[in-house]
Amino acid sequence: MDSLFVEYLGSIPTIKTLDFLMENKRTSWTLKEISDQASIAYPSLKLVMPRLLARKIVFVERDLGKVKLYKLNEQNAVVKQLLALDKEIVRQETGVKRSIIAELPR
Repeated sequence: MDSLFVEYLGSIPTIKTLDFLMENKRTSWTLKEISDQASIAYPSLKLVMPRLLARKIVFVERDLGKVKLYKLNEQNAVVKQLLALDKEIVRQETGVKRSIIAELPR
């Protein structure tokens, strides 16, 4: 089942990648893990990730040779707006007040 964020914005690889990373923003992930967990074809993710890196929405937290660990860049202004949008979508759909949503663990 897709999240509200994906339902609103569409089930495309970029949105699904962003949604997964926003929901798991405290952890870094390999491309394979993101692909598996977000149900995105690996070749599609390999096309999406360079654009997210170029815009500094995602960054490489660790480089372990052939394996890189990617993480959401919470300092990026666009990411901050996307996180706010996600909270607003949840608020509108559930009727939960913003202050309660802000306290929910992500």
